[in-house]
Amino acid sequence: MRLIAPLRSFPTTLAVVALSAPALANDLEFTNLQGGLSHGVYFRSDGLTGWAVEDGGRIRKTTDGFDTWTFQETPASARVQLRGVYFVEGGTFDGWGCAVGDQHTILRTDNGGATWTQVDKAVLPDWPDDPEDLNLWDVVFVEVAGPKGPELHGWVAGREGVLWYSTDAGASWESQHDNYNEILWHGYNRDDRYGLHAVEDGTGTLHVYVTGDWGVIAHTTDEGATWDFLDNVPGMIAPDFGPNIEIYDVEVLPTGDGYATGGVGTACGRAYRISNWTTVTWEQLGPQNPAPEPPPASCTSGHFTSATTLYGMGILPDGRGVGGGYASHTWRAPFTGSLWESTYQPLPSADPVTPPLWGTTSVGTRVYTVGQFGILRRTDDGTAAAPVWVDKHGTETTRLIDGDFIDGSTGWVTGQTGRVHKTTDGGLTFTEVFNPSLMSFYNHGLDFADANRGIVVGNPVGTVPFIAYTHQGGDDQSEWTQVGSGALPDFGGSPPFLFDVHFFDANLAWAVGSNGWVLHSDDGGVTWDDADPNGDLGTLKMNAVSFLTPTIGVVVGTGGRCFATLGNDLWFELDVNLTGGADYTGELLGVEARLPSTVVAVGEDGYVFAYVAATGTLEQVYQSTTGFNLESVALHPTQLQVYAGAADGGFVWYDGSGWSEPNSEMSYRMSAIAPVGDGGFAIGQSFLLNRFDLVP
Repeated sequence: MRLIAPLRSFPTTLAVVALSAPALANDLEFTNLQGGLSHGVYFRSDGLTGWAVEDGGRIRKTTDGFDTWTFQETPASARVQLRGVYFVEGGTFDGWGCAVGDQHTILRTDNGGATWTQVDKAVLPDWPDDPEDLNLWDVVFVEVAGPKGPELHGWVAGREGVLWYSTDAGASWESQHDNYNEILWHGYNRDDRYGLHAVEDGTGTLHVYVTGDWGVIAHTTDEGATWDFLDNVPGMIAPDFGPNIEIYDVEVLPTGDGYATGGVGTACGRAYRISNWTTVTWEQLGPQNPAPEPPPASCTSGHFTSATTLYGMGILPDGRGVGGGYASHTWRAPFTGSLWESTYQPLPSADPVTPPLWGTTSVGTRVYTVGQFGILRRTDDGTAAAPVWVDKHGTETTRLIDGDFIDGSTGWVTGQTGRVHKTTDGGLTFTEVFNPSLMSFYNHGLDFADANRGIVVGNPVGTVPFIAYTHQGGDDQSEWTQVGSGALPDFGGSPPFLFDVHFFDANLAWAVGSNGWVLHSDDGGVTWDDADPNGDLGTLKMNAVSFLTPTIGVVVGTGGRCFATLGNDLWFELDVNLTGGADYTGELLGVEARLPSTVVAVGEDGYVFAYVAATGTLEQVYQSTTGFNLESVALHPTQLQVYAGAADGGFVWYDGSGWSEPNSEMSYRMSAIAPVGDGGFAIGQSFLLNRFDLVP
């Protein structure tokens, strides 16, 4: 049976109907407030001017040694994870820089990053695999004497054996991945390359290093015409070795002494000392891995250690290597012997998640490291017995799944570990206000009716689904109450996972989840009853819920299924059709409904559907250009505008006259959207929070 009469006509094109006012202007600007993934960092020798590269194509710059950062403008086409950055200091090309990242993205600047331009992908070397999977990890450039004056030569390294070379400041590139003097038993030319380093010795000879999978450290003194493997490393490049050692970074001083760091997986760290340019010896990381990351038993035997993998590194003035890696750990080489020591300092967040530190560099005694959740850390004295780390960004480490804002200042977010964080300054800072103390626990849905009343739902706990509510603003633990079994229906020993919750007003709320469960509360979340006692939804997984009136609402879920109710706990299925009339069978992941007749649903493969009263169906009105799953949808508070967020961080927007996909500056899952006024907040993994604003 189809639901038709109660909903007035809603146009299939979403082109002309406004709810209370004309359509607004058609451009959105995004600003990162929290989190993300910082992957690469570079500082000039003054220790003050530096750059960090992040997800979403973001590049931030500091000129005061880490205390304040500003974002630089990058091309909208570069909305990808950036992984490596390098700047030239001194000489003809002073201030020239290059950043590289996923989908073979290369950005260049000749003015310290005031403007960035993207290298045309058409000039990059051909590659046998899908170029969209071709992620570039690192970049290095050097000024050399050319026949007509100074030239800028450089290299980039990346997945699938990418090793590209440029002699014209990165305007064009050629491949050097076939220029090795020996062939590895496992097929060197298709293994990933991660780290690059270039340095001149006292005679003016340029030494360039590249690192990668299977313990590869390769070295050239002829700008890559030939590359030689440093193959005398214990356990490296041997057909009977087994595990794949990944060498992520390398740095060598003009004396020919240096280090390379990496590991196997995440918890089997490796460090190597380089001497006389090509001699490599293995060094052991500390005898134990500091809590809270106990090492796997398989990492404690043989020449493996129990330390975390090291991703990036630098060298201190006293010649000791220093690196950052998995689980937020940092390590430092010894003065004597071969046993590296831990300089681990926990993040200030109470969250037990300990994210990896992907990029590390040093200038003098200062050490800078960046990582997941937008972490930016610095110590002023990396040579101290116990270096003190200062955190300037990314101190919250929850993987966000949902959130809500009631205005431009006050909002709440939640996700992995079940915690709830609150902001009262528009997302600049957050405070943990609720912690259910449940490890490996997820909250999937959160909604606030006003400044006081909110509900959060998630994974089942024992014999009941997790539901907690506040009627006092949820400012601290004492203001939250977890709903017990006496205030819930009988789930027969199989409590559902709850994936979404929706307030209609301060009292009426609904939650949906697995096994076809729809729960209803009429007292702001204190007590709940079964809103589908007849079992109309069967055992289908329901992902999202929204209500137009106290009795008229919709739920969506797996298999492209959408159900509506007029009240009285009766549910009717609505057809969901693709353009041309075929049934949509993908998973519907989000829905938003509002009077007089607006119902918009989004789902897998980037589809957007809208309710059409004339047929009583949801019809396709758009598909995102990337085809990534649309996981969240929201409506402008007063206008007929639609916002949708994608699994790749993409953003889909209907502005009242047409569809567009503005640059969200996110490249990680956008799991929730919270509209506020003519803008709002985009919420994603890695405690990622971007504000978007309407630009006239």
